[in-house]
Amino acid sequence: MDKLDRLIEQFNDLRGNDADNGYYLTANRHGNIVQIRDTSSLLMTVGYGGLEIYGLVEFLDRDETILVGKMVEECIEINK
Repeated sequence: MDKLDRLIEQFNDLRGNDADNGYYLTANRHGNIVQIRDTSSLLMTVGYGGLEIYGLVEFLDRDETILVGKMVEECIEINK
């Protein structure tokens, strides 16, 4: 397990109360990129090129935003 895997794990652990209302984000790793989905669709891809947003993100709190930024930094490091 590398640093990117740990960041993904932390991101997924943030779900907590959001899962109760049926809307939450889940991060999954595919090689050296991370896909972030809500309960129905792909919303964002985090990779060495930065953050690509595909859909409307209903809510991204401060902790999620910080972790997404750290994932971008780690993806850049992995692909150097």
